[in-house]
Amino acid sequence: MSDKKDSETTGKIETRISPNDEVTGDVVNFSGLGEAKKKTPINAQSQTGGFSSHMRPDLARSAVIYLEQEDPKRRHREKVVCAVNVGDFELRYPASPDEPEKMADDGRTVRRKMWDEAVQALIRVTADAGLNPKFVRNDKNSCRLTIKQEQVASPDQAPDEFFSMELFYCSEFELERRKLEHVKRIDKFDDDARFKKGEMFHWRTNAARRKELQDQIFGLERDKQFYLATTPDPREMDAGLIFKIELFTLKEYGVVKEKLRTLMGRYMDELSKVAAANGTAIPVSVRKAA
Repeated sequence: MSDKKDSETTGKIETRISPNDEVTGDVVNFSGLGEAKKKTPINAQSQTGGFSSHMRPDLARSAVIYLEQEDPKRRHREKVVCAVNVGDFELRYPASPDEPEKMADDGRTVRRKMWDEAVQALIRVTADAGLNPKFVRNDKNSCRLTIKQEQVASPDQAPDEFFSMELFYCSEFELERRKLEHVKRIDKFDDDARFKKGEMFHWRTNAARRKELQDQIFGLERDKQFYLATTPDPREMDAGLIFKIELFTLKEYGVVKEKLRTLMGRYMDELSKVAAANGTAIPVSVRKAA
């Protein structure tokens, strides 16, 4: 009788789980079972990556692209691409699009003063984040700043933890030029795919050639989607500064990725005169004053 009671007692499973175990995914022990079970969050990557982890909600209005995906060639790491657009109307030191060559009190043009302040802020925030780049190029006349962890010949040769940042200024005129280039690039993808589809469905095309063309069309579509996901669309941006970060990071131990949220947030606070408390509601006074 006692053996029967013991077997019935050990066969019962205690199912009381605290709410914290459900949310955090901690290990939950069930009495009577040989192994511990773990409650996994619905989005397992939400605690270590994703747009919400790297971009503060009050700064999301400035984001133009964000992509986080596994590196197809090195599956132990992932690539993150993020870009923000800070328009002239909210820059602390606007470039005065109507008079970009107007001289400031210190002898610099208004455009050069804006650019010098933006570069100084980015270098300061980068140093505070603990990043020590080994390649920096500041093109003052064209207003383009490039910062890299180190100079590499191609992304395939980049180390597992690698970052690169690009800051550039686009006036209304430059935006129009970029719009034309952007549309031409997309049309080139479509034209190439259309030409190959016409050859693939031609009655003279044999099976081997048709398979080769099918793979080429798939590659073109993949390259087009990657281009759209990693290149800011000039048709959707304001004249002003564009800040873009690209990085490779390990999935399990992303040292550089952990600094992305701090760096991006600090830099936006340095540049923008729109207070974080305003969120997406840009004050009318700011627009009128710009």
